[in-house]
Amino acid sequence: MGVETVQKDDLEIKLNAGFLKKFNIVVVLLIVFAIVLLKFLSVYDGGMLSHPAPYNYLAGDMFAFSTYAEFAKYENDLTVAPPYISEGEENIVITFSMIGPIISAQLSQFTGVETYDFIIHINILFIILSALIIFQFLYKIDKKLAFFSLPLALLVFKWPFLYTITWGMHVSNVNLLFVAVSLLCLAYLDKKYVFIVLGIMNGAGFLAHARETLMFNTAIALYFFARLLKEKILVNLLKQPSLIKTYLHENKTIISLKNYLFSIPIMLLMMFRYIPILSIFLHTKSAAYVYGESSNLISWMPPWLPSHVWFKDFGFYQYIIFAGAIVALFCLIFQKNRTLDIIASFAIMFMFNGFFSVLGNKTTQIRHLFPILLMPLVGLALFFIYNSLKKPLKNKSEIVFVILFVIMIYFTAANHMPSPISDYAFSDPYTWNAFTWVKNNVADNEKVLILYGDRHNQETMFYMMRKVQFRAWPEEYLKKVSTNILNSTLFTKGTILAENFRKTESGEITHDPAITTWMNETLCSYNYVYSDKLSSNSQIQKYTLAMLEKLIKENNFSVAYQNELVVVLKNNNVGGKCFEDEVLV
Repeated sequence: MGVETVQKDDLEIKLNAGFLKKFNIVVVLLIVFAIVLLKFLSVYDGGMLSHPAPYNYLAGDMFAFSTYAEFAKYENDLTVAPPYISEGEENIVITFSMIGPIISAQLSQFTGVETYDFIIHINILFIILSALIIFQFLYKIDKKLAFFSLPLALLVFKWPFLYTITWGMHVSNVNLLFVAVSLLCLAYLDKKYVFIVLGIMNGAGFLAHARETLMFNTAIALYFFARLLKEKILVNLLKQPSLIKTYLHENKTIISLKNYLFSIPIMLLMMFRYIPILSIFLHTKSAAYVYGESSNLISWMPPWLPSHVWFKDFGFYQYIIFAGAIVALFCLIFQKNRTLDIIASFAIMFMFNGFFSVLGNKTTQIRHLFPILLMPLVGLALFFIYNSLKKPLKNKSEIVFVILFVIMIYFTAANHMPSPISDYAFSDPYTWNAFTWVKNNVADNEKVLILYGDRHNQETMFYMMRKVQFRAWPEEYLKKVSTNILNSTLFTKGTILAENFRKTESGEITHDPAITTWMNETLCSYNYVYSDKLSSNSQIQKYTLAMLEKLIKENNFSVAYQNELVVVLKNNNVGGKCFEDEVLV
């Protein structure tokens, strides 16, 4: 029997065919995931890139982010707040992270799509990109580990996790991408110049939203601690200190640790403008204010919060996550794989920081991003099970892997498909058209008074008028309605979105607690009065309309703008005497 010969061309064809076979499995599974992902996303934008008003904004923080994006789009100096979000005051320092709003503003200018749309789009885009980066990181370890982790990411688009998209975690979503890139950097930190990228990402992360970056750096600490113990580096150095020279040039862990320390000055350089503001902010605020209702180092998130996340919200995934945490700890203690140590440290520390309020009560908000951050735990648990079945299955293991992935996708879609949510929960097209009119027709030095409305509890949506505004305080207004006496004097509060820091002529930043203003003023003190014409409460509607009619008849007000829902009155005699009290019949 002779040895069979194979032509070189035939061999290349067979190799290519084998490569394509493997490649096609990856592509097909990614296409399946993408189709399901698009179905999950369909509830967020109504199939449109642009909308006539802020779409699927379910809380005031979303409007605050949009206001900052508008500010970045139209103002030249991004270090001080414009008058319309600081009660008309000048030189009020912006302490808010402007990274996300600047990206939204730039995309809005480039495409012509409104900034309020890009706030939602960036939330979704950055979450997806972060999930893909973590997927790619896991793919470095094993293809199956990466795919087993992927379906969990879909849960971020279902309540209560969607809080991060529609309620107000825009800055966390932006920072999530910086954290994901930093994770990749950690895997290559022993290479030249990667520490520069890590320093930039860490600096950008602290500027975007420090909380997630702090958590990530606790994961870095755990990773290096585990490597130093497993490689017995500290023990060896105690026995033979001269080994440090060898370690600094040859040991990947020590080289990576050295480069991590080199990244810190770059991080601080990225943050240099914010450091003076941050130091004053921390000096003047109490721990209770910074951390929430409690200054305890480790404490539970207040359980009454309706938007909070508990493990039961993960459904069947909660058991896989706990199993994955055990596997991750096992890997961290006993396995020698450096990349596995990184991802195990990453998932364990985010889970620990999110489960306990290590950095204060607000820390547990990160739970809303657990479907992305805990992807590795699900992957590790299922990969461990799959590996235990691999030998008995022999040649059928690849088929079982595909079937397992499809089953996970199916059950995830069946149990966690998001329901359609309110399109215009607060700022419907009628409201937005009124905002647009005010924005385009009211002078920058004129004051707008906003009366009570059913949906005006989210006051930040009015910031998007980009005009100096004051609000009739709801509790006091409702008391007046209950008396049934028309009264022209209202208890009002100015609008301030910035913190109480003022920049002096010398450039010094000082704390000014007297910026926020509460006043008793008459309706006639304002240039414009903005009000809804309709209310679910007939008594409120009757009272408000009667008061507006009285302003028109007796106080030289005129209708400047109105539509089916909103009316805006112009005061043609600002500062004049207002109407006398009158019992509403």
